[in-house]
Amino acid sequence: RKAYQVQVGDLQGFAVPIKKDCPHALSKHVQQDVIIAKAKGITKLPCQECKDGSENWVCLECGAVLCSR
Repeated sequence: RKAYQVQVGDLQGFAVPIKKDCPHALSKHVQQDVIIAKAKGITKLPCQECKDGSENWVCLECGAVLCSR
């Protein structure tokens, strides 16, 4: 997968496209877990380590909310 350089004003970083063909993410139980996580608001929680609230991910194994920072 390819990362793309992004610049917004003085801020600069990289964006990685979302992978939509992962066989794990396409499985029925994972899709149900994602629906439940969204319904519970888990996807809007801050990172458990750095407390940032943007671009976080939820571990579908243990439920941890983390980021890549």
